[in-house]
Amino acid sequence: MKNNEIPLLFGKVTDKALFNAHDFLNSLKQKYRRIDIAVLCFSEAIADEIHKHYKITVGKVTFKDPKLNSVKIGKKSIFFAKSNIGAPAATTVLEEIIALGAKKIIFIGSTGSLCKSK
Repeated sequence: MKNNEIPLLFGKVTDKALFNAHDFLNSLKQKYRRIDIAVLCFSEAIADEIHKHYKITVGKVTFKDPKLNSVKIGKKSIFFAKSNIGAPAATTVLEEIIALGAKKIIFIGSTGSLCKSK
């Protein structure tokens, strides 16, 4: 196998993708607010704390729903959402958020932490 070949797939690593996150968002035929900063969490408990302290609803990431969980703070649009767990799902969400313009992305997780149960 050559250095730039992908096993079991046609093409090379350097080939242009057949479709990307921009294509997906355009296929939904909806207008989206541009995102400057994204804050993603994986935990219901973290989402509840964000809502409790900042009165921001943190819902599941879904781009079929045009009502994004974003707020304007100054001139910046900040998007809050619960991401799906797992590398492939989180990466897909990340690509879509980048396609909406996010330049800064913060993931908040609780793996390995000790939490008080409710």
